[in-house]
Amino acid sequence: MNSILEKNIKLLSEKQDKKFGEVLNDYTGQNENCAVIKNLSNEDIVGYIKDGKEIYLNSRYNAEYETELWVSDRVDEVNRPYFIYGFSNGMAVNKFKQKVSNKSVLIVYEPSFEIFYNVISNIDLTDIFENSRIILYVNGINDNYLKSSLEYIVGFESIQKARYIILRQYDLLFNEEYERYIDMLRQAVDIIVADAVYFSQNSKKIQNIIAKNMSEFRNFRTVNQYIDKFEDNSIAILVGAGPSLSKNVELLKQAKGKAFILATDSAVKKMAKYNIKPDAFMSIDTDKTGIEYNEILINTPLIMDIDIKPELLERNKSVKIISSKNALLISQIYQKMDIPLDSAESGGSVSCSAFSVLKLWGFKKIVLIGQDFAYTDGMIHAEGIFDINNAQQRKKEVCYVEDNNGNLIETGFDYEVYLRWFENAIAKWKDGEVINATEGGARVKGATVMTLQQVIDRYLKDKNIVDYEALMKNMPPVLDDMQYEKAKKLIIEKDKKIEELLQKIEDGISIQSKLKKILRKGTSNQMLLISLQAKMKNITTYIDNYPDLEILYFYKGELVDSMNTETDETDTFVIITKSIEWLTAMKQAAQEYKKDMETIILGL
Repeated sequence: MNSILEKNIKLLSEKQDKKFGEVLNDYTGQNENCAVIKNLSNEDIVGYIKDGKEIYLNSRYNAEYETELWVSDRVDEVNRPYFIYGFSNGMAVNKFKQKVSNKSVLIVYEPSFEIFYNVISNIDLTDIFENSRIILYVNGINDNYLKSSLEYIVGFESIQKARYIILRQYDLLFNEEYERYIDMLRQAVDIIVADAVYFSQNSKKIQNIIAKNMSEFRNFRTVNQYIDKFEDNSIAILVGAGPSLSKNVELLKQAKGKAFILATDSAVKKMAKYNIKPDAFMSIDTDKTGIEYNEILINTPLIMDIDIKPELLERNKSVKIISSKNALLISQIYQKMDIPLDSAESGGSVSCSAFSVLKLWGFKKIVLIGQDFAYTDGMIHAEGIFDINNAQQRKKEVCYVEDNNGNLIETGFDYEVYLRWFENAIAKWKDGEVINATEGGARVKGATVMTLQQVIDRYLKDKNIVDYEALMKNMPPVLDDMQYEKAKKLIIEKDKKIEELLQKIEDGISIQSKLKKILRKGTSNQMLLISLQAKMKNITTYIDNYPDLEILYFYKGELVDSMNTETDETDTFVIITKSIEWLTAMKQAAQEYKKDMETIILGL
């Protein structure tokens, strides 16, 4: 392996994805259809042979100059994601990196493994690979993760402003691959849009639930309090509610006390039938159906998002451990008090969030059971958890994934997304091991396949018994009495600031209405216009810097769109009209936030 290739692969593995190292270090294939050659300006360019014809992906005369002009026509100052089809010799990507705004992200997809391998074998591209704003996917290496990871790279607000670009000759050379690429993007965007629609329709309800759940604020522990509290060689078992759980759930009795057992909320119902109590369980859903409030669920430590079903929070009598995914208000309070609160990275499923927590807590070996990611034996979940358990009754798109034997099995689009999320998370986890002991379902790339009995025999038989539940329960609340009183004062101060915000909004609506009347009458009173515009600028600055602005967005999801949508409007009258509409929506959001803040204060 030459030094350039070795250097590129090392940085790709460290900064992009360790899958690059796993695939490229072992590659011994021949690359006969393409080559990196010198053009007339002594620049490295890519030549490709298709159907006997030589095709050049870059200019044969002055690639630097022509790429500069080509890229300049396609960028602007707007913070937006750029989806670039093709990597070529990296020159265009490098130019985009230099010219786009400093918050723009470049998502680059190279459809040809052959081209990519030739390029990194001959050109030092470490300045591209180490840049955190460039996300690189290559066909045959990590392209399967594009669909599942895009949701966390690009949100709904940004996807509306995305720009799609095809590099020179790539539409000619790789048209079939382009169709597959577009299909992956389309599916990923569908997820983002669906989440945004759910958010827009349910955001007010979710905030109402959060306000109600804040009554437990005094008792919360945080996920951060448990970091490094487990022994270095501790093993965790993550129990999901997949169909295969029925095959090995009883074996958990042998693992109790020797491995930390974390279950998803639905899996607890199945475990309870065998009188098996996990050391903790996790719930993240606002509307969780099928939960059975048995003794185990009620008395087991709960890891949670702040917007979980209130009934579950109220009934649980054990410790409540919170992450910051939707806990914006709590995060702000803790931040002011120098209390860390991490978010359990979510792939849309409670299993994804639970896996993130286990990694955060320092476990280096995580065993999966009941994580089918597929309709094993035609079922959605383990028997006895939900009333509807036949995959045919689920009116969703059916797709296919491989099982551990290489056979294709049915799954749902959402399950495939969770599967790819896990595979992506495993690929990026450099110092840990995932063992897939599900004994059914989909193959999880990157995971070691073992049965749960093999795991017990190999790793747990000689381990000492640990009272993990006691470890969880003995952790004191994150706020002591003095800190709790301080936190209450901070929340009350926020409530008072909402009144100030509402007054500013009222003033803004009044000023914009006056400006509208002045424009309609066509008055020439320039001093009045200047005075009103100056006051409006101060109000706009105040609102833009309001500390809880992000929380207000949750009450009116469409506010994000109206604030960030690009417009070519030059008509001042139209702009003022839109401003009044936006301020009116802000007023409604602030009024709703105040109602919930009063609920919070009452609960404290």
